[in-house]
Amino acid sequence: FKYLLMIYTTILINTMITWCSCTVLDAPLPVHLKCEIAGKEKPKIARLLLLAHPKSGSSWIREKLNSPDVHIGDEVLLRFYQDCHAKSGCGWQDTKNVLESSFGDLEKKKLRTQTKYIGFKIQYQHIEPSMREEFANWVSCTNVTIVHLIRSASIESFISMQMEALDYLKTGQLRIRDRTGGNLAKELPSNRMKIDLVPSKARRFVDGVESERSFFRHTLKYREPAVEYFEIYYEQLLRDPKRYIFALQTFLGVQNYVGPDTLARIHPGTCSSKIKNWNKVREALRGTESYYACT
Repeated sequence: FKYLLMIYTTILINTMITWCSCTVLDAPLPVHLKCEIAGKEKPKIARLLLLAHPKSGSSWIREKLNSPDVHIGDEVLLRFYQDCHAKSGCGWQDTKNVLESSFGDLEKKKLRTQTKYIGFKIQYQHIEPSMREEFANWVSCTNVTIVHLIRSASIESFISMQMEALDYLKTGQLRIRDRTGGNLAKELPSNRMKIDLVPSKARRFVDGVESERSFFRHTLKYREPAVEYFEIYYEQLLRDPKRYIFALQTFLGVQNYVGPDTLARIHPGTCSSKIKNWNKVREALRGTESYYACT
């Protein structure tokens, strides 16, 4: 009996050792170990992504933030994203290649000698849900700083889209930007009338933006290894642009500088001044940030 017990015990121990070895080898490595093995990349110039949802005011913020120390390009993934959808989708590796090659191309350009940060705008939807975890790992491992622009009244973005569609139907032109001193805002048909919104569609849009915002915030803000992450609010910038741009620049460790205003809002005014059925729309938004942030 003792002999049989010894044989059984030996087999059991060997089985456990084999199982444990396979489990350890097959288990995915934590991100911080992957970064250590690969070696954290050290780009020549620090990299930055301005993350936002569509029609959030990111072009205006980009203009204010560009300075002798910071160079931010336009939407790096926009054309790529459109082409991918035409081809029924692209994977993370394709997206990563575009990001890295775009940063590489920008590094080769003749920038100011004192430039400390280079970057691009990027929209939530340009990073497909299936690749967002890998995107966050890449950001963490490659020392990319994230500036997250938040527009609490995301319903304003939905209103802008609806008004742009109306202007396009009436004029045949898609006008999305206005230069300071221009008369575009006065010329647009949508600014000479109030429009109706479908409350349920407005709520669906706002819910989608707030859900994506929350995902990116929690995935990036609490990452390990830590991501250099800064949130800046559109509504705060409207009230006091100098104060909040300076706060961001202090976080980045660059000199305080606020670029000139050359862009103007093409659909100015409050929500109630633009939306005919605003009371019904606002009630549909109860429980969202837009309910409180837009009047």
